[in-house]
Amino acid sequence: MFEQSLPPEAPLLPTSESATTADLPTNPIHAIRELLSAPLQPLERSLEGRSSSAPALVLGGLVSTTMYGLAAGTFEGGANVIEAGLKAPLVVILTLLLCAPSLWVFSSLAGVRWTANAFGTVLASVVGLAGLVLLGLLPVAWLFSASSRFLGFVTVVHVVCWTLALGLAGSYLKRALAVLGGRAGAGLWTILALAVSLQVATVLRPLLWREPGTAVFAGEKLFFLEHFGEAAKKHQPQADGR
Repeated sequence: MFEQSLPPEAPLLPTSESATTADLPTNPIHAIRELLSAPLQPLERSLEGRSSSAPALVLGGLVSTTMYGLAAGTFEGGANVIEAGLKAPLVVILTLLLCAPSLWVFSSLAGVRWTANAFGTVLASVVGLAGLVLLGLLPVAWLFSASSRFLGFVTVVHVVCWTLALGLAGSYLKRALAVLGGRAGAGLWTILALAVSLQVATVLRPLLWREPGTAVFAGEKLFFLEHFGEAAKKHQPQADGR
């Protein structure tokens, strides 16, 4: 007989304006943390026409890579710590610039229809995830770099760490392309990016050890497998000079 009036229900989901202001990571630490808990969320925001925090993802990834480079530079120590810390993010930047066109082509052939916002978000997330994995591997990289004297072995350690980082970033890329309607292309592009990054690292050599009197950047042409072969023959001298 008596009707009970109920207050209007609150909306279950935030409006687009409140989501834009409340959910968007505002600094690299928050953006990188989001990649751990919800790696596809920045892409979903970009598909909704909202900001995806791509600059924060790139900055966080490059800072993480710089920290990894500093740890790798402890193989020689001294000024090479700074040099390796600066060259490591440079390897990532150049690899990204060289491989971005191929990602667009491979994924487009697989069925993806890109927007500029979505493409930038995916690239930024790849950089952020690779940097995050390198940051997690930093203690291991520092241990072998600081305690070993054989350049070939330390080179293998860092190649394995970088392969793991890029492989996990490639796993994200596969999921992202699936969301965008792509059927394939992530694995092929990841292999290409790995090969390109190793060649870029060779172009920017030396990364781990610069012999006294040599230039910061070696100018000679060299294939990365040849570079690894040369590294396998070198080791730091002991205290008695041997």
